[in-house]
Amino acid sequence: MKRNWKAVCAGLAVISLLASCAGTSTAGPASQNTAQGVSVVGSSDATQGVSVSPDASQDVSVSSDSTHGVSVMSSAFSTESPAEEIPAAEVPAGPQETLEEVFKNHDAYTDTLSEWNAKAEKRKRSAWALTLTPEQEQSLIDSMNADFKKAVLEKAYEDLKNAEPWDEESLFLKALLDHDLISSDKAEAFLLARALYAKNLERALWEDIQKIVAAEKEKNPDYFPVPENPYTVEEEDSMLYESAVSDEGIMTGAAEASRSSIPEQAAQTQNAAQAKQAAQAPNADQTGYTAPDEHGTQNQDAAPPFNTAEYNVINENPFKSVSSSPLSTFSIDVDTAGYTKLKYDILDGYEIEKDEVKIEEMINYFNYDYSGSRTENEPFTISTEYTRCPWNEKHGLIRIGVLADDMQEKPATNFVIVVDVSGSMMMVNKLPLALSAYADMLEGFDGNDTISLMYYASGQDVILKNVKCDKKEEIFKGLANVLGSAGGGTYGALGLQTAYEMAEKSYAENGVNRVLIATDGDFNIGETSEGDLKGIVEEGRKKGVYLTILGYGSENLKDNKMEVMAENGNGNYHYIGDMADARKALVQESSSTLIPMADDVKIQVEFNPAFVQDYRLIGYESRILNAEDFNNDKVDAGDVGAGKSVTALYEIVPTGEEGETDIPDLKYSRTEATGDSKDLCTVAVRYKDINSGKTGSGSRLVEKAVLADDYHETPDANTALAISLAEAGMVIRDSEFKGTATLTSAEAIARAAASESGNELASSWAELLHTLIEQSE
Repeated sequence: MKRNWKAVCAGLAVISLLASCAGTSTAGPASQNTAQGVSVVGSSDATQGVSVSPDASQDVSVSSDSTHGVSVMSSAFSTESPAEEIPAAEVPAGPQETLEEVFKNHDAYTDTLSEWNAKAEKRKRSAWALTLTPEQEQSLIDSMNADFKKAVLEKAYEDLKNAEPWDEESLFLKALLDHDLISSDKAEAFLLARALYAKNLERALWEDIQKIVAAEKEKNPDYFPVPENPYTVEEEDSMLYESAVSDEGIMTGAAEASRSSIPEQAAQTQNAAQAKQAAQAPNADQTGYTAPDEHGTQNQDAAPPFNTAEYNVINENPFKSVSSSPLSTFSIDVDTAGYTKLKYDILDGYEIEKDEVKIEEMINYFNYDYSGSRTENEPFTISTEYTRCPWNEKHGLIRIGVLADDMQEKPATNFVIVVDVSGSMMMVNKLPLALSAYADMLEGFDGNDTISLMYYASGQDVILKNVKCDKKEEIFKGLANVLGSAGGGTYGALGLQTAYEMAEKSYAENGVNRVLIATDGDFNIGETSEGDLKGIVEEGRKKGVYLTILGYGSENLKDNKMEVMAENGNGNYHYIGDMADARKALVQESSSTLIPMADDVKIQVEFNPAFVQDYRLIGYESRILNAEDFNNDKVDAGDVGAGKSVTALYEIVPTGEEGETDIPDLKYSRTEATGDSKDLCTVAVRYKDINSGKTGSGSRLVEKAVLADDYHETPDANTALAISLAEAGMVIRDSEFKGTATLTSAEAIARAAASESGNELASSWAELLHTLIEQSE
């Protein structure tokens, strides 16, 4: 005897949905404008739901020259984004304090905020919410790559022609199309929503289609076949159980394909599914969790039931004494994930994890205009500025900027694209977003470039091998085919190993060889430890293959693993929340993300004890090197891409001020001031040419002295923006070194920097801070 199959399908659908859902401030000075305009980066149209993110649509250099800082690659071989241009935040009109006034009045900007997002309206601001409304899902789909969506739709129509006899939705839709009873636009909207895992949009569209089916059934019942149930009672029970315990609780295989309209018995099935899910995860925190309504839509105010995101612990760099440690050495870091992840946590009202706040990644999300300090006959520009420390008036700040040259000619590229298709990626703002981002990136490549495409979940498969990038139709078809392969666990190590093997087989001599992986990092099969993953990427690095990691997700984001892979695999790591983020990393800044200019870039600063007593490097905790590592070419360090700037800040205690360290007198040796030198410090940059591994050549050295007399009471707009980001980061982290730093002063500095430079990104950062201030208490 067969059971009601619709009831079982409804139960599976409910289980899948349940599992997938696994500020008062004190004003500063009277002249401060605390309500200047509407937040652009921190706002969204309530009917659309997609974060308006100028971060990804504008020039990222702090310069009045609007053409400076745009990637050469983006203008040379990238095509225009198919989505509409996203408007940028405007520098607020009206009275605006200058940088000089803001720094002079810094300590007057006071607030007592300590609970971030305490008053936030949860998860309604951006496109990166765990559960989106149908309108938000539609807006996200609208922003995706047009060619990719065309390929997805073609495959959806192909699948529709070969619909299984138990697939009610496909059978009924096919009948409507065969008899011209539905418009192609309505049918295509539904097919796209279903293929792109836009669950709530799919349900809403299907409800509308069901009304057409019901009306036409009365007139022409013979048009509509009766869906068959090929499963026995035992198979149904097995599928119901497996869907409840599968990776992230997401439906896979036939269970996903058998989705149907929710029958009257859905309420009983839903209760049973909830009970079974709770039994499978008795320790899960269900506080604030609200079950889907009769349409399967999750309450947007509800907190997600699980949060398994992981971050490495950050122990902030302490002050060091120049007398005992005159050298400070670190590897450069060009990752930007820290800023983007923080942005979405603010926009969506999430609790901000202390260790997700990586100040160097916040600072280096922005490109800075250091072109005025061009170093002759070197691929780098070294720029420095010595200025005041706003959060401690007795201290100073040294800003160090390194700007890599833009490439003059694009090299041949060999890219292996890897896609995580595990169950946890089956959401419209994960897997489909990742595939659309790859499609956008590949629009700008041609016959001199090759790609391979593979995916992994519990297993793996290769879709394309060494295909020329001018074969766009074949590539987009391959990306669309990946969608239908989703489900299962996450054997990330297997995917990585295979990708490196493929990159080695199709290695481009004198070109760029890179593995790009899109994942939430939730590796749970095979080698999953940070040590194992580090070993895999190190072996790939030794073979001359670079790595780019694109992180997706929120509750289960394994930031710690992705950071380790990026730092040890000659890699960079970016967090993607919407198509604007993807286009910033892979289109507008494609050259700096994908084309390396130098390897193993290290910075060493030697401080002169005649002027500096103590110092502290702000951020870069995971990138600290020993002093002797600087001259050791065997020690790995970060690589920097074409046109990319890297910025670091040092807080210093001038000689004669009360020290931050307590170092005993040295009995046998002591570092003394160097005669009549006026150097505050000397900045040295050591790097390898990207071909040094093939030629056997050693590293090269570039040095620049920072003069003590070259002190600026008011910093330039480049330095001011970096200071604002560092100050806010210390406040959010509740750093012991924050001094008089506040969010309101960080916002004021950002606004002044934006006003002076005309930089929209600085303005968007100020608006993001304003949003956080309003939501905190």
